Amino acid sequence: MWLTVLGPLRAWQDEVELDLGPAKRQALLALLLVRTGQPTSLATIIDVLWGQDPPSSAANVVYRHTAAIRRLLETGDQGPGRPSARLVRVSGGYRLDAGPATLDLLSFRQLTGQARRLAEMGAMRESVRLFTRALRLSRGPIASGILSHVAQHPYFVAVDGEYLTAVKEAAVIAGRLGELGAVLDVLQPAAVQHPLDETLQAQLMRTLAAAGRQAEALQAYHAVRTHLDEQLGIVPGPELRSVYEDILLRGTQGTEPGAAGPASPTCHPSLDSLCPLAGHRERGCPAPWPSGPLPPEAAGFVGREAELARLAALVPADQGAEGDAVPIGGEMPGGDTTQDGGEMPGGDAVLDGGEMPGGDTTPNRGEVPSGDTTPDSGEMPGGDTTPNRGEVPSGDTTPDSGEMPGGDTTPGAGSGSAPAGRDVGGGTMGPRVLGVPLPTPVAAGEDAAAGLPPVASPVAAVVGPPGIGKTALVVRAAHRLGVRFPDGLLFVDLRGHARSGDSVTAKEALRGLLVALGTPGHRVPAGLRERSALYRDLLSDRRVLVVLDDARDAGQVRNLLPRSPGCLTLVTSRDPLDDLVVREGARRLEPDALEPAQAYEALACQVGAARAAAEPEGAAALAAYCAGIPLALALAGAVAVRRPDDGLDTLAEELRAHGAPPGGTPDPLETVRRVLLWSYARLPAETARMFRLLALHPGRDVPVSAAASLAGVAPVRARAMLDELSRARLLSAQDTDTYLLHDLLRTCALRLSHVHDPDDMRRLAVRRMLDHYVHTAREAGYRLAPHRNALGALPAPQPRTTPERLDDPAQAADWLDRRLLPVLSGVLREAVALGLHAHVHQLGLALELPLDRWARWDEQLALQQTCLFTAGLQADLVARAQAHRALGFSSGRLGRHTDAQIHLHSALNLFAEAEDEQGQARVHRCIALLANVAGRHDLALSHYQQALDLYRRASDTSGEADVRNEIGWTRLMRGDHTAALDPCVRAAGLCRAADRTAGGAIAYDGLGHARHRLGA
Repeated sequence: MWLTVLGPLRAWQDEVELDLGPAKRQALLALLLVRTGQPTSLATIIDVLWGQDPPSSAANVVYRHTAAIRRLLETGDQGPGRPSARLVRVSGGYRLDAGPATLDLLSFRQLTGQARRLAEMGAMRESVRLFTRALRLSRGPIASGILSHVAQHPYFVAVDGEYLTAVKEAAVIAGRLGELGAVLDVLQPAAVQHPLDETLQAQLMRTLAAAGRQAEALQAYHAVRTHLDEQLGIVPGPELRSVYEDILLRGTQGTEPGAAGPASPTCHPSLDSLCPLAGHRERGCPAPWPSGPLPPEAAGFVGREAELARLAALVPADQGAEGDAVPIGGEMPGGDTTQDGGEMPGGDAVLDGGEMPGGDTTPNRGEVPSGDTTPDSGEMPGGDTTPNRGEVPSGDTTPDSGEMPGGDTTPGAGSGSAPAGRDVGGGTMGPRVLGVPLPTPVAAGEDAAAGLPPVASPVAAVVGPPGIGKTALVVRAAHRLGVRFPDGLLFVDLRGHARSGDSVTAKEALRGLLVALGTPGHRVPAGLRERSALYRDLLSDRRVLVVLDDARDAGQVRNLLPRSPGCLTLVTSRDPLDDLVVREGARRLEPDALEPAQAYEALACQVGAARAAAEPEGAAALAAYCAGIPLALALAGAVAVRRPDDGLDTLAEELRAHGAPPGGTPDPLETVRRVLLWSYARLPAETARMFRLLALHPGRDVPVSAAASLAGVAPVRARAMLDELSRARLLSAQDTDTYLLHDLLRTCALRLSHVHDPDDMRRLAVRRMLDHYVHTAREAGYRLAPHRNALGALPAPQPRTTPERLDDPAQAADWLDRRLLPVLSGVLREAVALGLHAHVHQLGLALELPLDRWARWDEQLALQQTCLFTAGLQADLVARAQAHRALGFSSGRLGRHTDAQIHLHSALNLFAEAEDEQGQARVHRCIALLANVAGRHDLALSHYQQALDLYRRASDTSGEADVRNEIGWTRLMRGDHTAALDPCVRAAGLCRAADRTAGGAIAYDGLGHARHRLGA
């Protein structure tokens, strides 16, 4: 037997999880476990379970529960040598006896004891190993999921103190060894659980700084300072201040640009560089990622002919057909696309069983007119689906069973896999399932775990420092070579050197690529190995050019390399990618700074050939002070364009004054910083402030409305300032509403903000930005599912915040997909840091249904884990219950049935404790749906009946209609067609009275099935 109390209370026997019974019994078991080996009196038990006002029957209740616990423990005592636990009666109470092989708490104590003895003997490295092994036994707050007032008892607080002490000891020893990175993954969850512990927070800051994540460490300081001020009314102590000042003194020296910036939670960003086909949008759903157009060629691109020739030599000149390349399943002349997953003339798409012109779908699995769907196919508006394979109203669907809106799955499919259906959109972000909201970023090489055979297609690795023009070179090459790849072009921005935690993993990238190649979202495999194998199979007979921009390391891209000899992959990175060269035979190119003549030409392209010719010496001097670095030349040229009346020699002299004249080998980073500061110094004060505040935005792509909220100005004024920054080449205009901030420029802007902007102003700007995203997300959630219950209370946005207005479901889905999901990890991080737990909760509610519709179950798990942790910090029963419900459902989607049951039963207990009848009813429906998937229809009907009773007590006729529909379909699955008639008739009447077309469609479809089977 194995019992756990360091996290959720759970018990297993022979790998089968045991049912621990009702909430009071679980609380009693948890109490006995944390006091293992010690007698606990009956009076103590009653005091812990009921407090100062126990019922007269309390003792009898304890006797019944102890008898049940004894029977539970006896299941593990089935032979000599088997780990077991037993409950014995002692004078006046009970004692639970167990050992380290039975209880995680005792195993934790054994390992930490050994670790301390090793440290005393000087075996520091082995001590750290045992400490981290012990600490990884923890899966969250002590006995999480039990009654909240019990979990706050000093007995449990004491155990939590043991855990906290061990974390600090491990960090101190690791620091002495100079190996703080070994404990980062245990420091971060502890810091989240103990935001007011200054010693712990200081150790976390040291560890982050040692890992090269200084800005992340600074953000941690600001977060704890806010908590101390708001909750205790004090300022940080000497230790915290000392660590903070030390990190500030280091600045950005020695830090890889792009590493600066706060850490993100588990939720990772979208593949927003896989450009969607213009005009392709299903109602209320984002467009799938296509094999899309490359970014435009950089203005003023000059030189690099030798590098371009080497890249061209990798592909036979006669490969491909004459004419322009056509993306796979992509756009044909005039905007029409091929039938292979693409768009038909007029912009209407016909997918496999998908949408017909006008929005209607084929009858075998598509939508019925007006957007309602048949029970055999999928989604009702707002998320209503059939009980056997669909989604329950308000966004709950059958785990690992039925159809996601827009795609059919088979019961028991597991692993996130499903048969072909209508894809509702590739979606964007791609987090993983981790148990804490601030995890360690993926280690170098970790994405290579799939271990597939080496590739056979040519690969070119273009490597070098930031600002040297790697992406511009590869994009120019791709535009030239595109004609040789008639099957299409794929471009992915991996963001390997974006702020820590925001890079795109191989698994996430593969999801976007597979959807781009025509795979419905619900058929994308769950595992990295399976995704890579499918991706390579799809490209095996095709000639495709793949561009993987800004790779972190070889491990991030290895599983994205095609096998087909007809494909070419171009990779850019700041890393030398030695492993890719050695193992995959990649050809490495290292672009150098431009030669003086080329630098002069690049500058002349910006300022105009006539002006450069009129002032050749000034132009040459200005170019020389840019040291041939393309990004620096772009910044300097933009200054010259903005100042047409000043001589180029004057501008060159000003630039010289910002740093020593170039000599020896130029440092690209220092050169760009020097030119940037010169350009920045000539901005109007208001525009300069906007540039600094943009560094606080969690993503590189900044929408105008988000920038307006950050700066606290009207959107019209924000757009004018962003345009000015774009003309200064400090931003790049992506489209009419979005601007991109280069990672290197973001690093400089962040440093400037730390120097020039008061902390309270920075916090207020971040708060406005969070209000912008959360209030807009709330509006989007309502537009997508107006029938859902209210999303709960949310404070009004800060003054001068400009949430976006969303007028219909399609606009709402588009905003979530293109605006929120790419930055969700950063938004969550900032909300957690500022203690805005209601914001986190609102994001969880708003995204629960869309992420489920788009088959984004990994992302759902990561988001809801963060929601669960913040709800636990606030002791918010309903928020915890809602997070458990979503976690249970998504776990079921991914085939993790044990986790699904645990979360759903935790949700049921918490909703019961909160006396939330509607919440309990929804969980009963989820459990029933799981039972239907397993073929246990009688159990499903039992839970549906409980849900029906709860809805009727709450006078919730909408919920009652949904449950009657589900009862009817469950009876159809049992073959009891006569008994299915009554609930379907009643559901139809209730839906008709409430004007719920979707639910009515399900009810009438059920009636049709039943009468057809009965021969009526």
